[in-house]
Amino acid sequence: MFEPWKILSSASLGILLFVHVPLGLAQEIPAETPAAAVEPSKKANSHPVFTTEPRTDVMEAGEYYPCSDCHDGVTQKPNPKIRVLEEEHDTLEFKHGNDTFWCLTCHNKDERDYLIGMKGDRISFNESYTLCAQCHSPRARDFLKGGHGKRVGTWNGERVLKACVECHNPHEPLIKPRQPVALPLLRKGLIPANIEETTHPTPWEKIRISRGWKKKK
Repeated sequence: MFEPWKILSSASLGILLFVHVPLGLAQEIPAETPAAAVEPSKKANSHPVFTTEPRTDVMEAGEYYPCSDCHDGVTQKPNPKIRVLEEEHDTLEFKHGNDTFWCLTCHNKDERDYLIGMKGDRISFNESYTLCAQCHSPRARDFLKGGHGKRVGTWNGERVLKACVECHNPHEPLIKPRQPVALPLLRKGLIPANIEETTHPTPWEKIRISRGWKKKK
């Protein structure tokens, strides 16, 4: 009777046993315990911690905050009608949202010292960037991670940012084109430098010069 196991070498039997035993034990290993939830601040898409300069301080200095000094809901009740504004707000021009926005799109009708989100949530003027982020999500992402906007103070200290409305007028947010600043005048007695002679050559220019190639005109 032919018994094939007799022709296997001891080394082959060792390999078979090595493969077989772990496979058998693997069936007894319990399922891996789910990983603990990662804190939001440690997620890959989270942003660095920051604060913004208080907007209400600027508004108070301009004597147009708190809004409830005039919009008290009693002597001046909310008027949701779209109309030409008079008296205190007659200089405002709305160029935001393709002419679909009105004051109460962003300002809280019932609590005039606050803004209002799309879901009716109350938003402080100091956190107005959260209101802007509801429509301008790509810019908001860049703002939160430092790619858009302006930072105050040093690069390695507390992260303080200027809010969106410090650069963008919320009623007319598009920044208008500006003329570039003129070059500074040359000091008396100095001769203008030849830009072509003083500019460092590019890698391709170095190759051209080393091989004696003429520059194309």
